[in-house]
Amino acid sequence: MAATEYDYRGLPRDPNPLGELSAIDKGSPMNETPSEDAYGRVTNPARFASLHDAADRIVEELTDRFEVEVLDVEVDWWMSSTWNASHAIRLTPTGGGASATVVWTSFPGVGLVVGHASRFTFPACGCDACDEDPGDEAERLRRTIGAVTSGGFSETRKRRHVGRDVYRTDLRHNDGSEQWGLGEIDEYAGARVPQGTTTWPRWIRRGVASRA
Repeated sequence: MAATEYDYRGLPRDPNPLGELSAIDKGSPMNETPSEDAYGRVTNPARFASLHDAADRIVEELTDRFEVEVLDVEVDWWMSSTWNASHAIRLTPTGGGASATVVWTSFPGVGLVVGHASRFTFPACGCDACDEDPGDEAERLRRTIGAVTSGGFSETRKRRHVGRDVYRTDLRHNDGSEQWGLGEIDEYAGARVPQGTTTWPRWIRRGVASRA
């Protein structure tokens, strides 16, 4: 299955992350490109409030299923540079897998920080032209976290002689599909991501370690 290309923040490079034309722009018939102003307009952001509920459920499920430490964390400057956030919870697996910080944003939406410094945003955009479906975005959040917990997430830093190092993230989903992001490393990631590739192990399920 072909990989979906995302930038290093987890945002789809295609301006329409669902890969479909939107009909939410009034006056634009189906199968026509949305008007230019639709890309800067958000008619009903409240429809994404259900993502907060989805994030609550996912955190509860992860806590129940996996050996993790759960901590309320401060929304730092790096998170704030991407999201206007109300609060964040970090789940750190005890078996050495990639940590996952779930961020509740005021859009409303959800941010996700995994591993050393990889960011994902749900919805990826939220404008009328992209017209993301809240249910689809909740599923994308689940799939992303599922790839992390199953050991399908890696981060790569490659040195460049001129300019900033290259930072790449890879997600391998349980259905075999893949997505990746590539970009110049930013200041925050530059201080945290080591050279080479970090392939994160799967999270340990509760009860597995005690039976080993």
